[in-house]
Amino acid sequence: MTQKTKLVSYSLICLLIISFGGSIFFSNAAAQSSTLTEVLYLGDPTENVAQALMIDSDTMHVTVQDPSNIDFSDLSSFNVVVINDALLSSTEQANLVNWGADSNHGIMVIMGPNLTANSTLLVSLDITTSTALTNNSGYITTPDELNEKKGLSLVTDEYKDSELPFISSIVWNTAPETFYFTLFSDLSSDVDTIIQMQWTDANVTTTNYPLLAGKSLGSNNHLNIYVFSGWFQNAFDDVTSNQHFMIWLYFNYYIYSVAQSSISYTNIPQYGDWIGSPVPHFQAQLILGIVVCVIGIGSVVAYSYARKHKKGHREIFVSDEEKIIEEIPEEELKKEIYVDKENKWEVIGMHRQIAGFFKLFFVMIILLIPQLVVTSFIMPVYLNPYPQASGWYSYTLHFFEAIWLVFDMGFNFAITKFFAQHRLERPEKAYHYVQLFMWWEILSGVAQIFFIAFLGSIIFPHTNFSYLSWMFVVHSLIQFPGFFLVFQYFFQAYQRTDFSMISFALQAFVLRLALQVATVPIFKTIFANNVIYGPAFGAGIGMLVGLLLGDWVLFGITMGMYKSLKLPLLPIFTADFNKSEFVETLKFGGKMVLGQMWVPLGWLLQVFLVGIYLPNSSAEQGYFELAYTVSTIPQAIALLMSSMLGGLTEAHEYKKENLYGYTSFSGTKWGSLWTFYLVSTFLAIGGPFILGASGPNWARAAELIPLLMLFQALGPTSWQADYEFAAANKPIYAGIAWIVEQFIRAVLTFVLLAQMHTMEAVIIAYIISLSIKNVLVMILIRTKIHKWDWNVWQAYLAPLISAAVNYLILRGIVILVVDVMFGGDYNIINAVILFVIGMFGMEYVYAFFDGLFGGFCNNTLDELDVATNMVTGVKGLARAYYSMVKFGAKLSPIHNRFKVKVYEAAFKEAQELTDIKKKVVKN
Repeated sequence: MTQKTKLVSYSLICLLIISFGGSIFFSNAAAQSSTLTEVLYLGDPTENVAQALMIDSDTMHVTVQDPSNIDFSDLSSFNVVVINDALLSSTEQANLVNWGADSNHGIMVIMGPNLTANSTLLVSLDITTSTALTNNSGYITTPDELNEKKGLSLVTDEYKDSELPFISSIVWNTAPETFYFTLFSDLSSDVDTIIQMQWTDANVTTTNYPLLAGKSLGSNNHLNIYVFSGWFQNAFDDVTSNQHFMIWLYFNYYIYSVAQSSISYTNIPQYGDWIGSPVPHFQAQLILGIVVCVIGIGSVVAYSYARKHKKGHREIFVSDEEKIIEEIPEEELKKEIYVDKENKWEVIGMHRQIAGFFKLFFVMIILLIPQLVVTSFIMPVYLNPYPQASGWYSYTLHFFEAIWLVFDMGFNFAITKFFAQHRLERPEKAYHYVQLFMWWEILSGVAQIFFIAFLGSIIFPHTNFSYLSWMFVVHSLIQFPGFFLVFQYFFQAYQRTDFSMISFALQAFVLRLALQVATVPIFKTIFANNVIYGPAFGAGIGMLVGLLLGDWVLFGITMGMYKSLKLPLLPIFTADFNKSEFVETLKFGGKMVLGQMWVPLGWLLQVFLVGIYLPNSSAEQGYFELAYTVSTIPQAIALLMSSMLGGLTEAHEYKKENLYGYTSFSGTKWGSLWTFYLVSTFLAIGGPFILGASGPNWARAAELIPLLMLFQALGPTSWQADYEFAAANKPIYAGIAWIVEQFIRAVLTFVLLAQMHTMEAVIIAYIISLSIKNVLVMILIRTKIHKWDWNVWQAYLAPLISAAVNYLILRGIVILVVDVMFGGDYNIINAVILFVIGMFGMEYVYAFFDGLFGGFCNNTLDELDVATNMVTGVKGLARAYYSMVKFGAKLSPIHNRFKVKVYEAAFKEAQELTDIKKKVVKN
């Protein structure tokens, strides 16, 4: 079959799939109502309520009038009257009541300052007996102050199972806070509270005040009068007021469906079927199907081409064949075949991982100031002042983590594991595992976008995640082709930890965020004037697009870094692997992912349970996301642990037990040392930093910091265990540990959330489950794989004591800076001051105390000397760290008392492995 014939065949198959899918999925779409509802709107036509009613012109026609220009004695041409904070005379009120008493007539009243001060209309409608109501705005003392009482939406028990479309089709736990609202008192006995109010101040308090109330009038046998307590006028359409509720992705449907329900409950489309809902409809689904087909055809053609041209690069590699090596004269052998031992990056040993992490750390803290200023100040205050948009973004990423992980099948682990396994003596074969990752990501990516982007665009609109449909679809599309991190994984496998960690720093702290800073305002502007979507939706899409563009830029930069090593580029993209290598990778990766997938599944369950049990769940997830972002700085230690996989694999593969044990000890020591420092630092300054940078709007995020830092302190043991299991080719143990942890976490999250109804419940579940996992993995490693000398003082006690001193000093500095210098006022200036002191100054104080308290012996101090001399770009900062440790050790009465017993033997075994390490390519 020719290439052209193949393309035609693929195209026909895709068109058949689209046609068949359309006949199955689209033919049953719910029909829009064929009856045109005539609505009289009394208010400003530019207001969000009016715009929401005007979206679906096929089912609703809106006439906008000023109350003074309408004859209330003749409303016969209208089905629904909507009054948005408009005052009516007593005569007009009487006419309206008489008209509303007739069947199939509906009335909607939107409260505001006018109707709150003069509520005679509500008295005429027999909603309340109070002629003047109160509101929560009295709690505000300054224009910039956050309302003390903010209303959250809670469906009353009586209506939880209602078939009213604005109840059954809306996920009410996603509703944002209402900042300005009317407090109804003395409600008439026949008035139903449909949506009641919870107040968020110091605690969440359920009240009897309604956010939505309804009653039936006259001959109507259903609720035909609805009163909204929230103020939805232009005067309150900003981020310090009720804009959050008015840009909620359910708001338009809420207004529309209440209006339709006031005259009839039937023939009202569900949210996913309504033309005005921000979900993929038929035309978008059709386009998505075509896009999937084009991507699928292109991917298959590219793979076929790569397989046909897979042989052309082999001559560039150093040969794996012993007989060819034997033919090379002894003098030329070392120069031509084996690595240069003068290059410390080619010499086996833990110094490479330490050097790489030092470079990451000091680059990271330089980048963290602008990164945290952006994430904690510029983004939440100016670019994305919508906690719900941050929540949508967080939901989307975490929702799909388990799905992407399953599709990846652990091939990212396999790169490091098998490349390191074959790198020393079989470099060409080592590259096959990089190729497997590349092509697996591309081809499995086609399946991903078919199931998630195409089929998901049809399914998601009819689920509880309907409001996130477009977020899910866009995220799925931008995942393709999925190989953006291939060079980062290669550097990790090649044990150029400086390159791997710099690429991580670029991704995590620079590129994604920098591109999001550009894309969020662009997409927010694009969607701001689109009544169906709105600015918060645009901000969420902008964050996803920025994520994609950042990864593309990272791919280009890391490719350049790879080429600077003078390594061949073609073997990355060809397809020279064989079936046995594929099966080997699939078996290993499958076992890893079997357990690892439960981690994001736990996140998915968390997202689901938070949506059920937490009021204002989208905003709460946004607060959690900000706090979690700040708290994850210690997770940089996970990169140090991941960089150990190559070294652990080499020691295990070549049975170098002393080197194996020393590498494990070093991971424990350095993991504890850096984690305890970072945790103690952010335990002291994390909350004040958020309050200063993000303002009182984000105070809830600051409250979560202490528990999150305790959780982060437990991380290193778990991270190291994952790579211990992988290096020993025992991924099943990692799977068991993950499953145990996530099962406990899931049960505790469910139980604690149901009881506590706060985000703290989620973090407590993390802490307990991770603690149990840490005990389990250490038992498995030391009984099933290998043991090493704990050296508890160097690995744990000295860093812990130093961290306690660090925390106490920093707490004193917080009091000095915030309370003394700024009079207790948190602002961006003192936030930056605290961060600079904590991250740029205190690590040297901490290093001094660690040396003083006996955290290093002579050998580990010499290793630190070698490692910090290898650091480039920020070498001065790294050397200063070494100098402070050395100074502390010089003054220490217990220096060199807690020696690492296997160091000399491990050093000798590392030299033996270096002697057999071949170059990758010929000179």
